[in-house]
Amino acid sequence: WSSNIGWLSFSGANYGVKLDDITGNLSGFAWSSNIGWLSFEPNDVNVFGLCPDYPNCQAKISFGSGGTMTGWARALSAKAINGWDGMIKFGPGSGAWSGVQADTGTGELSGFAWGDEVVGWIALKGANFGVTFPQIAPSCVPLNFDSSGSSVSPISIQTGGSYTISCDYNQLTNAISVTPSPGSSCSFDSFTGTVAKFNCIAGSSSGTYPVYCKVLSGVTGSNYCSRSGDYAGSITINSVPSTGGLEATLSANPSSGAAPFLTTISVATINGQPDYKVNSYDCDGGTPNFLLPGNGKFSSAPTKIMDCSYSSPGTYIVTVEIEDDDGLTTTPPASVQVNVKKRGIIEI
Repeated sequence: WSSNIGWLSFSGANYGVKLDDITGNLSGFAWSSNIGWLSFEPNDVNVFGLCPDYPNCQAKISFGSGGTMTGWARALSAKAINGWDGMIKFGPGSGAWSGVQADTGTGELSGFAWGDEVVGWIALKGANFGVTFPQIAPSCVPLNFDSSGSSVSPISIQTGGSYTISCDYNQLTNAISVTPSPGSSCSFDSFTGTVAKFNCIAGSSSGTYPVYCKVLSGVTGSNYCSRSGDYAGSITINSVPSTGGLEATLSANPSSGAAPFLTTISVATINGQPDYKVNSYDCDGGTPNFLLPGNGKFSSAPTKIMDCSYSSPGTYIVTVEIEDDDGLTTTPPASVQVNVKKRGIIEI
């Protein structure tokens, strides 16, 4: 309704304004008994020199932005009305004017469009009139996704390694899943608040891949709209060395001497994925003095692990169990041998 031109009809026997429920674009025609056809057709409104927002002039309802309506329509008889261009703006609004809104729950339009001096303000909703697009009201329940609360950890692993995907759905539902890296297998673990955690095992395909959280439709007990492309992060899958696992070697410096004897044990070489940590160590009867920080972590080789002291002669097998950032472990197969010789007594 406009106080200048009276009623506008958005549908009739052989005409109407149509809404594309995928893109939100409006097309077709409305009718006024005073100014004739009001066109929402792209070729009529998206005209250079005529539409102030060219080339973004087509009227559209943004479902993901609370039903905000943008764009223009055009009165096709405008040239005959005192040089008026016929352009009527539905949004976005500015200042005190908020433009036209669509209720994504009911499909009703509300607010005002502006048609300059000829048309003036057009009210889309009143006590006894309104415009409704039923297809705006979703058949499923939208589920808000929060990318800031979603993540992949760790972001770099080896093939066969484990990682977790966290998806913040902003509400609880059993209709959830993820799209991991190719060949990976994932299983749902738990919810912490609204964040769902998935435990995954990397497949055999190496490379860097995007990871997505998604929502499944049609799951028993839920009516959420499906979502398949909510980005959670990316992960790099590195090929495992041809040996098939983590390998490391130890060294002892010095490697032999007379009792009492002290030697420093170091990780000489390692081939895994940083960072590393020592899970356990054994001086084989000797007394250890651990040299790493309390968490036992280190990032490269060579690195000093511990001192081993011995008071008796013998041959000792020193072992250290090491784990890399992919969760692979090794106890170096070539253990370090320490030969301890007791000091003799020389008689004079």
